[in-house]
Amino acid sequence: RAGGRIFLAAAGPRPFYQAPIFYVMCVAILLACYGVYRLAARWRRRLKQQRDQEMFELIDEWTKNLQQEVLERKQAQKALVESQEIVLRQERLAAVKRAFAAASKELHPDRYYGKDLGSFRAKLAKIFTRVTESVQELEKARKGK
Repeated sequence: RAGGRIFLAAAGPRPFYQAPIFYVMCVAILLACYGVYRLAARWRRRLKQQRDQEMFELIDEWTKNLQQEVLERKQAQKALVESQEIVLRQERLAAVKRAFAAASKELHPDRYYGKDLGSFRAKLAKIFTRVTESVQELEKARKGK
């Protein structure tokens, strides 16, 4: 007996948790778990990057599609405005022609044939000539476009 304890030299084998190999195995298992954790973290990070890349590609594709659609709509709107302008020009030209027809009936020198107009005959002929030239210039401009 030494110091109140009983020392048994032949008490049998030590428990497994007292063996140095146990601690070596625990450290190996901990290192293996840490390695698996690091691999899983890298795998998750790679999956996240792939997912983000796919999302960015989808966003880019959607953006390009939206830009194309906006461009097509602007072109369609421009074509519509141009066609409306053409219709308005044609309507104005038709109104000018109607006004010319009405004015030519009123101002044509043959209407006053044989009547004494005095100094108004020259003025009337000048006005009628100017109106006729104006309508002819409008027709030339329309046909030239």
